[in-house]
Amino acid sequence: INSGISAREAFDADGGGEINPALQTLTHAPVEMYTLLAEQNRELIARREADIRKLNERNRIVADYTVDWETWIDPLGVYQYSSPACQRVTGYAAQDFMDDPGLLLRIVHPEDRASVAEHFSTHDANDRYHEIIFRIRHANGEWRWLEHICQPVIDAAGTYLGRRASNRNV
Repeated sequence: INSGISAREAFDADGGGEINPALQTLTHAPVEMYTLLAEQNRELIARREADIRKLNERNRIVADYTVDWETWIDPLGVYQYSSPACQRVTGYAAQDFMDDPGLLLRIVHPEDRASVAEHFSTHDANDRYHEIIFRIRHANGEWRWLEHICQPVIDAAGTYLGRRASNRNV
C-alpha cells in the first residue's frame, strides 16, 4: 500500500478487480494483533512505572523522615546514603558527608578519634551489630555525644554491601 498502489490492487488476489476479504483479513490480522499487544504493553509498563514511583516515594519517606541520622556506608567507606537528620544531629548537610567520607572522623573528639577510627576500619560481611558512643563537634562548635549503632548490609546473594547505621544525640 505504501508503494503507491491502491488497497484494491494490493488485495486483488486473482486480478479480477475485487478485494479478496480472506487475504485482506489475513494481512491486517497480524498488524491489528501487533497494535493491540503494543498498546497492552504500554499500559502494563505505565502501571509498573507508577508502582515503582510509589514504592520509591514510600522508601524515601521512611528513610528521610527519621529522627535519627541514618547512613549506609559501602565496603570502601563511601556514603551511599545519609539522611537529612544529619543536619540536626551534626550541623552538617547530608551532601557534606556524601562528598567527604572523612568528615565524620574529623569532627570526632580527639580523645575518641582512635576508637572510632578502629570501629570504622574493622567492618566486614562476618561482622555483627555494633554500638559505640563518642563525642563530635557540631557545626555550631558545641561538643555533643553521639550514639552510633550499626550492622552489616548483605544482599539476597550474600554479597556484603557495607554498613547501615543509626546515629543520635544522647
